[in-house]
Amino acid sequence: MINKPQSRLQQLRLILLATGIVVAAIYYGAIKPQQATIRQLESTFSDVLAKRESIRTMAMSMETNRMLLEQITTDNYTNESHMATGDVYFWMVREVEKYRDSHGIEFSQIDPPRMEPSSVLPKVPYESATLSVTGRADYAQFGHFLAAFENDHPLLRLRHLEIEPAAYGIPSPDEEGLVQFRVELSILVKPAEPTL
Repeated sequence: MINKPQSRLQQLRLILLATGIVVAAIYYGAIKPQQATIRQLESTFSDVLAKRESIRTMAMSMETNRMLLEQITTDNYTNESHMATGDVYFWMVREVEKYRDSHGIEFSQIDPPRMEPSSVLPKVPYESATLSVTGRADYAQFGHFLAAFENDHPLLRLRHLEIEPAAYGIPSPDEEGLVQFRVELSILVKPAEPTL
């Protein structure tokens, strides 16, 4: 009888040992490789999410850049519409005449333009023309004219300005407050469109 409980104990130990070996074999043979695969898939998934976020950021950046390019293109067309084209002298006469009546300016002379390569940085495909405009006006009206002309022509640059009284000594009532002016302006000239 003593042998029987001992043999049962032995069997129980063998069963426990066999169960432990089977559990270890299942864990190391099936579960552990699956856990490694899951960790690898999680890492791959994280990489895919990071790449997806990077692509989304680039797409947003591309959209922003596209909108910026459209805005710059529109601004460029707007600026080019204010540029002198063709006969620069005729263009300047036409532009200056627009302000004659509205600002009460007498233009006595517009000198022919002096053409030169543009000195604007960065380099642009435009030439530069320098013109001198001489005339008479009331001091305040001349200031309004000059401000309006510069606002309407953002690519125009005032290079030189001379103002002096229209009459020296005691001016007549008609000449009181009048000044003679000479303005030297530099403008960008858009090249003529090629004709086919």
